Amino acid sequence: MPKSLALILSAITFTPLSALAKVYELNLSQCEIGTSCSKCIEHFKINFSVNETEKTVKVSGRTPAGEQIETLVTTCSVKSINNWQCDEFRGTIKVSDGKISYLDNKTMKNVNIETCMR
Repeated sequence: MPKSLALILSAITFTPLSALAKVYELNLSQCEIGTSCSKCIEHFKINFSVNETEKTVKVSGRTPAGEQIETLVTTCSVKSINNWQCDEFRGTIKVSDGKISYLDNKTMKNVNIETCMR
């Protein structure tokens, strides 16, 4: 095997998985509007699996009703494993320098509920 090919194969073999994919956990609550997220009805956890190579984000977890979620999110922009953003119907999940935040909270005014990050 040529030396250059051996070096390439060893680099691929020893590339840590964490350099290619990372999971972010987001804890959310459904809370009454106007309570500063202190009076909440439901709590749930969602995981965002970011694949830097494919520039994709997969969401998994359970809805507040207990239904299993596992889907590829098509509204995401992945710059790197530590810098990405997904826009969804309730708000925007943004990761900058590896820190996750929930932005642009869109309330469900018809039921007096907002989604809050815990």
